[in-house]
Amino acid sequence: MNDKPSLKNCSPQEICSALGRLGEFRCVRGGKHIKIQHPKLTRPFPLPNRTPLNVYVVKGIVDDILIGILKIPEEKIYKEIWC
Repeated sequence: MNDKPSLKNCSPQEICSALGRLGEFRCVRGGKHIKIQHPKLTRPFPLPNRTPLNVYVVKGIVDDILIGILKIPEEKIYKEIWC
């Protein structure tokens, strides 16, 4: 897939919005991190609450959690993440 976004300069709010559009995700804001919850995950995963997010943090969430654990199709993920 050659039309993947670069995932640079993503804000935590953009990631939470994209996950909300994917369905069943809930973002709980805290101090330095946002806890992202999903019914199929055994525990929430943290997202740093700072802008811009490191590109490797965002790619880790996409590759390890969304594609790896939740088996969400890559095309659907990159359709929702616009940063």
